[in-house]
Amino acid sequence: MRLVPPEGRERKFPCRHIPLNESGETIDSFYHSGTAEELEGALIQWLSAAIQKLEQEKTNAISGLEGRKTEGKAAGSLH
Repeated sequence: MRLVPPEGRERKFPCRHIPLNESGETIDSFYHSGTAEELEGALIQWLSAAIQKLEQEKTNAISGLEGRKTEGKAAGSLH
């Protein structure tokens, strides 16, 4: 639910209210005023961006853990 804005969380289908682009278009807005092709294109772009962001977060987390291990080893060698 962290992807759903607070105002969309109480809706029947909260996932339809996740902003897919900088214009704030959602699955729900495409259902009302877009085409299937437009929705598909927006979903593909959003999903690609979401995957990229998650992969970057994972890489950063792993790098942070590796940095701590290195710091721990260096600190341990000082004693």
